[in-house]
Amino acid sequence: MELRYGALRRGNPADLWSKIEKSILSKVRILNFSYKDALKAAELLSELYSIGQPIGFEDVMIGAIGHGVRSIILT
Repeated sequence: MELRYGALRRGNPADLWSKIEKSILSKVRILNFSYKDALKAAELLSELYSIGQPIGFEDVMIGAIGHGVRSIILT
């Protein structure tokens, strides 16, 4: 999402998007955000708010996906 959004905000987004697809997306594994991930994200966000350390929705979603696949995710 963030790569596409960034490309759309630039001049000539179609050209940039094509470069992103060829040089980045073709080399990485894209992970889905599942129902289980959504439940975990809600739990994580609630816990973080309760201790006064909230983070953005995008980051908590990424964390929940990583938790679901038991992996560290680089962004």
